Amino acid sequence: MTENTSNILIDYPITPPQCRQVNLMAWLTERGLSMSKLGAQIGVTAQGAHSMIMGETVHPYRHTQLLALGIPAELLIAPIRSARMVRPQQAAKRVASPVRRRVQASRARRPVPATT
Repeated sequence: MTENTSNILIDYPITPPQCRQVNLMAWLTERGLSMSKLGAQIGVTAQGAHSMIMGETVHPYRHTQLLALGIPAELLIAPIRSARMVRPQQAAKRVASPVRRRVQASRARRPVPATT
């Protein structure tokens, strides 16, 4: 497949994920939206907006925000809430709690030094 689009020669087949991304970028460009403008509208950086648009996963909350901006659902990746998307504070509590309990238990078993 060879096609000439805006002086860009594409000489390879576009796979479905790439097709979605190319169509989404075209949609944003037609409406004058850059990644920084898109990010500002949903409260993330340009890099954050880019990773949501081009990534393999997007949080349901962000997916809803992108739909509210008028982006067609067929151009967005399906929303997924995975273990990687847990807030850092929640993840830290999950990891620290068992460790904290073990430390507190070991301190409780130690004999208290006699004061002189």
